[in-house]
Amino acid sequence: MGPVKNNKDYTVAPFSRSDRTIESRPRVTPSSSAEKAAHGKAHTSKSDLLHHRLVPEKTSVPITGAAAQTELKQVLASQVFAKSPRIRHLLQHIVLQWSSGNSDKLDGYNLALDVFKREASFESALDPIVRVEMARLRVLLAKYYAGEGCYDRLRIDIPKGAYVPLFTELYIRDGEASNSNHSDCLGSVIVLPFLLQGPFLDSDTLYTAGVYDEILYLLTRLPGMRVVSRISATQLPQHLDARLIGEQVGARFIVEGSVLCLQNTCLIAVHLSDAIDGYNLWSERYLTSPDKITDTMVHIVEDLAAKIESSRKCASNEAERP
Repeated sequence: MGPVKNNKDYTVAPFSRSDRTIESRPRVTPSSSAEKAAHGKAHTSKSDLLHHRLVPEKTSVPITGAAAQTELKQVLASQVFAKSPRIRHLLQHIVLQWSSGNSDKLDGYNLALDVFKREASFESALDPIVRVEMARLRVLLAKYYAGEGCYDRLRIDIPKGAYVPLFTELYIRDGEASNSNHSDCLGSVIVLPFLLQGPFLDSDTLYTAGVYDEILYLLTRLPGMRVVSRISATQLPQHLDARLIGEQVGARFIVEGSVLCLQNTCLIAVHLSDAIDGYNLWSERYLTSPDKITDTMVHIVEDLAAKIESSRKCASNEAERP
């Protein structure tokens, strides 16, 4: 059954259950810079970083200049970077300087002179060109690896406040990249455990877990959808900012929700957030019953896939604007 409307098929009866409540985790929303910094210091185990395609933390294996330049060519040839010549030139300069062993020259002043052709009297306090363009570069890189570059074995990152690139080697299952079309990649998504709201019985706890597992299962079966593993999603610390969740597990989108059970009727709320900026993209509520739960789950996943695809296309269109 679809989204809640004036449906007369269901009658919500008064609660007849105990007044127990379950401890809930607040919905993920952008937090303050101070909170984000505090969360960033928290220790994250390797199991927290397990991705559906096994994305590890930053690899300690040396990355050669040739490998970095090969990845650079793929990024620059993408649709995301196609209509941003200034950003393409900036990324190319940064990676080539790193490959040549000139990382010491990668600072705001030298980038202003070498890339943006500013005079030797350049002062960053008066001209924010480098900070602005670096921010645009980080956004485009995130969009590239969430879409066209989701199967790339090497990832280029430039941490905030820095100009020297970091490289992450991604371990993809044998044959996965060669059998996949980059244009078919809808995006990477993490599904957080659904919350159980209101008075509940033990059976409701199992029901909520079943709803969560079914959504996870159906999303994983969609071609091109990269889904963070269940163990990673369930082991994330509570109260994490949406952007930190995306950074830790390599997800572009975050799905979360809740289940409210009232006798033979259940209200399922689903929310989709952008892991890049932390804002909510879409929310919907679904009224269903145990005998119609399968159809409802299919409907939910169809809606999620449509919204993810729509958001991904919008992001690509924005990135292509000059």
